[in-house]
Amino acid sequence: MYHRNGAGHAGSVFSIDRSLMKYPTLQGVDLMEIYHEPKFISVWMTNEEEKRYDRKQLTAQLLKNSDDPKCKVIFYLSGKGDLLENTNGLLLANL
Repeated sequence: MYHRNGAGHAGSVFSIDRSLMKYPTLQGVDLMEIYHEPKFISVWMTNEEEKRYDRKQLTAQLLKNSDDPKCKVIFYLSGKGDLLENTNGLLLANL
């Protein structure tokens, strides 16, 4: 899982408390990306991570570490459909 700060997103690896997981991963690998911006924290999750993590508890942990009391957490979740089919459909609809 990657944690990046601000514009340009250059930063370091960030560790999320494993107790927030709904069930442990067999691979032990997370692709979750977390970006700290001035007014919000964006979290990009795969479908598997969405199943494993409790977003309410993850939000609480991220906000606890934030300096801004008005900071918001935004989750970006993977879709359920096929990426190629969805992209083709979007491109055809916008011709």
